[in-house]
Amino acid sequence: GTGVLALAGQIDLSKAGVQRPVLPWLSLALGGLVFGVGLTLAGGCANKNLIRVGGGSVRAFVVLTFLAIASYMTLKGLFGQWRVDLLDRLGVQVYDFLGGEPLLHPGIADLVAHAKSKRGGSNLATIITNGFLLKEETVEALNRSGLDFMQVSVDSIEPTDMSQKALKTLMPRLKMLAEKARFQVEVQTVLNESTRADYPRFREMLQGLPFAFGFSIMHGKGGRIAIQGEEYLSLLEKYGVFEGVNFYGQGLREMLKGDFSRPWLCLAGQKFLYVNGQGEAQWCGQQRECRRKLEDIDLAWLRSNRRHKSCEPGCALGCVRLVSATLGEPVKSAGASLSLALGLGRRTKHQ
Repeated sequence: GTGVLALAGQIDLSKAGVQRPVLPWLSLALGGLVFGVGLTLAGGCANKNLIRVGGGSVRAFVVLTFLAIASYMTLKGLFGQWRVDLLDRLGVQVYDFLGGEPLLHPGIADLVAHAKSKRGGSNLATIITNGFLLKEETVEALNRSGLDFMQVSVDSIEPTDMSQKALKTLMPRLKMLAEKARFQVEVQTVLNESTRADYPRFREMLQGLPFAFGFSIMHGKGGRIAIQGEEYLSLLEKYGVFEGVNFYGQGLREMLKGDFSRPWLCLAGQKFLYVNGQGEAQWCGQQRECRRKLEDIDLAWLRSNRRHKSCEPGCALGCVRLVSATLGEPVKSAGASLSLALGLGRRTKHQ
């Protein structure tokens, strides 16, 4: 029905956030093949195996048992809470739920609540989302979970061939978020050649919404800064980057001019961990040379990563720079840390 309406010109699917710019034919073909093989090995669908259980089939009982486990994994995630427990054992204070689209996880609110149940709720939990799946019931569930921050990634004003994460597509959801959310919200944009010119108008369109706003610097392979030029320097001077990263502004100015000589110590692997889909901790999302299973990590391994890394020159990963500067240079970053703390205090008081 949707396809027919689109062909008739009654609806414009280019503005639909769920539409893919290309057809993932290989993924669909492999998925269909795996489904068909599984259905054959199982001897039929769930209903057929349920009937066979009634007839005393042990094989059907085993099939339904594993089907139930897989269904639970789909709804709640089998390893998410266990991984939070492992991270808490290491003393983790801040959890960022990101990668892909975290709101696709039906149990994301439960996972956030589990993280917030640690350390008396003194830790912080953040979700980084494209915003397309935001609904009132989702926001209310996240309110109850104790979520502290949400970062909504918006790339442009209008949808483009590169990204559907456009302000005009998301504006109704952002307005709903402004009305319903009891956590702090930041609208984040990645600056590059396609977004730079429209960024001032982008900020004007967001005036009146009770959010924080900022941009991150586009990086390439290995996390290295991918943009340079006076145009970006002028935007940096006018708007800053985003709260918590402005304190390394001088280093960022130098990188935008092509100067990567300023020394700094990356604390990724000690104070910052990126957990991939296999349950391995990496230094960050861009560096994979150092990986270890969460259950095998101890304090000695964490301390061994407090060293200079070859990828430090030109690194534009704001999350890693934030943690490294805040914990590595607490005096220099005290102003930004205080600003973040005051913002969190205002949110708590509002609740």
